[in-house]
Amino acid sequence: EGINWAIDNHINIVLMSFGGNGKSLLLEEAINEAYSQGILLIAAAGNDGGPIIIYPAGYDKVCSIGSINQDLTKSVFSNYGESVEFVASGENIIIEGSNLRGTSFSVPHVAIVAASLLSENTKLNNQDIRNLLQISARDLGAFGKDNEFGWGLVSLNNDSPSENGDYNNTIYTYGN
Repeated sequence: EGINWAIDNHINIVLMSFGGNGKSLLLEEAINEAYSQGILLIAAAGNDGGPIIIYPAGYDKVCSIGSINQDLTKSVFSNYGESVEFVASGENIIIEGSNLRGTSFSVPHVAIVAASLLSENTKLNNQDIRNLLQISARDLGAFGKDNEFGWGLVSLNNDSPSENGDYNNTIYTYGN
């Protein structure tokens, strides 16, 4: 229902911090329709600490987000696997005095960067934004995409080391 509302109201980015182990035909159809309408869908990978991605994060048209800690290592609880596209901070999240954690807290970090890219160029579509997130991610694991960190830590700055270990320190500007 929420995804259909986003479609009807021309929303650009949808965050999903819920999930389950099974696929849902109705949810998948809504996701496919939203994606075809240009909506960027971002979802939490899950908090079981295993190589399983929950749905909706497991769908191809959804950016699956894992969690890292302040040491830039995968959070113990964060699910991982081939579907993980990016990671963001998901530990030591303080809300009203409570110290919280989970991949659901990682999702808004990715959405903020995606919204920033979109605000710089409103002509970008969902795939453009995913590509820009990939280009600017800080690679944390094996070079390139890996099952633990995906493309890496979502960032507006590409300060990842190149394959030979050099940092290029390029700040990407996404103007018209």
